[in-house]
Amino acid sequence: YATMDVQNMYTIVCVPGFVFTGIILQNSGIADDMFDTIRKWSGRLKGGLAIGVVIICALFGAMVGIAAVGTLTMGLIALPAMLKRNYDKELAMGTIQAGGALGCLIPPSVVFALYGVIARQSIGQLFMAGLFPGLMLAGLFIIYIVIRCHFQPHLGPGLPPEERVSWNEKFVSLKGLVFPFLLIFLVLGTGRSTQTLFLSVL
Repeated sequence: YATMDVQNMYTIVCVPGFVFTGIILQNSGIADDMFDTIRKWSGRLKGGLAIGVVIICALFGAMVGIAAVGTLTMGLIALPAMLKRNYDKELAMGTIQAGGALGCLIPPSVVFALYGVIARQSIGQLFMAGLFPGLMLAGLFIIYIVIRCHFQPHLGPGLPPEERVSWNEKFVSLKGLVFPFLLIFLVLGTGRSTQTLFLSVL
């Protein structure tokens, strides 16, 4: 009876909606554009690609709320790029796994949505409760990467001079972040509808 009661709650519709959104983002090339943008802006830094992975995983968490999407996508896109540039394997894989886990905290989190439905708690309040810890963890990950690569540069070398781009190319590449931020704003920032209603339209 309890299982059927949960299935009859209309708010649980948001879960397959977020999954579907994640599939679209994973196969549409948006992740490639995001990684290319972050690579151009942070590539000069030691550990810049690893920092970019954390940022992109945080953005993916804010778009779809599923940890597996960020982990899988960055594993396919960022891991080969980091290993090609002689990044330490443990740093590269650890960054992807840690960054992907941010999707469980940063709203709209599917984990919080399911818990809110089952425990009959406010999903909006759960989302707000996970926002600061998720962003704090992302910041701590970035600080750790910066400090570690500063003292051990061989773990995450910066891009070679031939791969660095001009400021004009950097600003042009920012168009790759327009849709992700627009999606985050529509899901979380407008306040015009619930996540369930928005995803039914999407």
